[in-house]
Amino acid sequence: MDGGLRLFDQKTNKNFAGALGYNRMNNKTGADMKRVFFTVSILALVFGVAASQEEPQQNIKAGRLEISQKAWDFGFIPKGAKVTHNFLLKNVGNDTLKITNVRKSCGCTAAPLRKTVLPPGDTTQLEVTFSSGSYQGPVSKAVYVESNDPIEPFIDVTFLANVSVPSKSLTFDPFFIKFDTIRQFPVRASIKVTNIDSQAISFSIAEQPLNYVNLKARKKKLDPGKEVEIEVVLTKAPPSGEFGTSFTVVCDDDKKSRFSIPIQGFYQTPK
Repeated sequence: MDGGLRLFDQKTNKNFAGALGYNRMNNKTGADMKRVFFTVSILALVFGVAASQEEPQQNIKAGRLEISQKAWDFGFIPKGAKVTHNFLLKNVGNDTLKITNVRKSCGCTAAPLRKTVLPPGDTTQLEVTFSSGSYQGPVSKAVYVESNDPIEPFIDVTFLANVSVPSKSLTFDPFFIKFDTIRQFPVRASIKVTNIDSQAISFSIAEQPLNYVNLKARKKKLDPGKEVEIEVVLTKAPPSGEFGTSFTVVCDDDKKSRFSIPIQGFYQTPK
């Protein structure tokens, strides 16, 4: 009997231990499953929110404004003159873009738009004109463009200039082209460019004037002390009355110097 009881107790204890281990395993497995479920739920929630935020932006039917170049550096410019730069505006959306307002940071800047309503894929020019007036030294200004773009309804473009500060690389004589009353074409003027640096300098035209002006230069690399002429030719009639444009020269010197030369005049339409 005692032996039987001992055998029964051993078996019972063994079965009890097995059941206890099984229960522990079940509890651990259940806890692991709960953690996995919780983690999966959180991930699903995060990705779901991200997708829901991204989807409306991708599928929304609206005009979208893109300005490929949001900053421009005129470089050195003369005092009391006007320089211009054209920013390209494009509708990259899938519906009509309406430009509702263009605001300037000061009265020294003009920024007329050629078009204010752009169908998808269409472009227009924002012609920014800066009047240097009595400014002296570095100047920074901005123009703010407002539209019905639902993602970026306000976009600003900026420009820099260095007014009436002597350059240590190139000089331009004159630094300002002004045509008197014009009645026939072509009309020519010239600018003498001199390298006053101690190293050779190459230059290029980064901003062309408007299409009624043509520029010609025999060479665009100057050794120290050398000079070259840039010929400025009015090939056809500009807008009637006072007109203005400019061109920007970029150098390969250590400071990557830039110069914007104004071109102004008065054209009287033949009667």
